[in-house]
Amino acid sequence: MPGIIIGAFVSAMLSGSFQFVWVPALWADTFGPNPALRIAVAVIGGIVLETGARWAGGCTSGHEISGTLHLSCASIVAAACFYAGGIAMAVFLFRIIGS
Repeated sequence: MPGIIIGAFVSAMLSGSFQFVWVPALWADTFGPNPALRIAVAVIGGIVLETGARWAGGCTSGHEISGTLHLSCASIVAAACFYAGGIAMAVFLFRIIGS
């Protein structure tokens, strides 16, 4: 994880596009520029994610990575469902709620 953060920072600095924003432009255009709303949604999302991970006995990425490496059909189907669910939720948030 530190490598991802450091690599993203170095890349942004080298490209000259580094900037710190509390609310990304797409979120601000869709839901408004209020940083408190953005933080509240992130906290609620984290709580839901952790509750689901605890309930399922592991996190989605761990299940996806270790299961697909073992070529488990159930893990491959689960990974596809994780992505489909994420895409569906993004469409729901930005096109239905945000419109």
